[in-house]
Amino acid sequence: MLHELIPYIDSNYSTAPFRIISGHSLSGLFTTELLLGSSNEFNAFLIMDPALWWNNMEVFSNSKLLNNEMQLKNQKLFLSIANSLPTNIHTLDSALKDTTNSTLGIRSVFKFEVLLQNTNSKKLIYKSQYYEDESHGTVPFKSTYDGMKFIFDFYKRPSFQTLTDSTYLILDEHYKMLTKKIGYPISPPANDLSGLAWRCQELEKNNKRAFCFLDLYIKYYPTEPMAYIEMGQYFEIIGKQEKAQEYYQKGIKLGYEPNNGK
Repeated sequence: MLHELIPYIDSNYSTAPFRIISGHSLSGLFTTELLLGSSNEFNAFLIMDPALWWNNMEVFSNSKLLNNEMQLKNQKLFLSIANSLPTNIHTLDSALKDTTNSTLGIRSVFKFEVLLQNTNSKKLIYKSQYYEDESHGTVPFKSTYDGMKFIFDFYKRPSFQTLTDSTYLILDEHYKMLTKKIGYPISPPANDLSGLAWRCQELEKNNKRAFCFLDLYIKYYPTEPMAYIEMGQYFEIIGKQEKAQEYYQKGIKLGYEPNNGK
């Protein structure tokens, strides 16, 4: 099924090779079964209060997880558990010790969580969270946000409150790391590179650092006219008029129009 569905989605929608599958309730059961079947089509799994109680917790009967046989490739899993305690049971501890059908839902998900704790697979990075204040119906909202933060915990770039001579290298390495993890090119925003260069040149009066960021700007955006115009402005500021004109001409050739700033 996946071998038919994924190519169809890729051919009809704008997709990226980094794939996340999420599911809540019964679709969470489906997503869990994909994980337990060692589905390497996905980089991450977001499983929200899954209906693992289905058919008397049948999902666990032939699980590779029980025997530590999952064949994974450094995948991530975020598991959320809602507060589905019945009205006659007031504590989680009591619910987990209960044996009636009224607690089967929450017990089944915690059973899965315990199995995750005991797995020997070093290629599954997982986090689970119990949402005491959320019901089965409301838990997807918060757990989607928390799950995406967990899955992409590597994405946020350093804040650079203080710039140094190596800051541009740190920035470059960060986006190289993102490209490797995500599986397709990830570039720093053009405005970010331009802004850091302006900060170095105008606020910190450090032309050397400004050049490094402008050089990255051209490296990541070789067809962007403003990258060359701003490099030309840099050379004009340091008094190298011929070099400035060279970059201005490159910017104009790529479509920069002096009258409207594009």
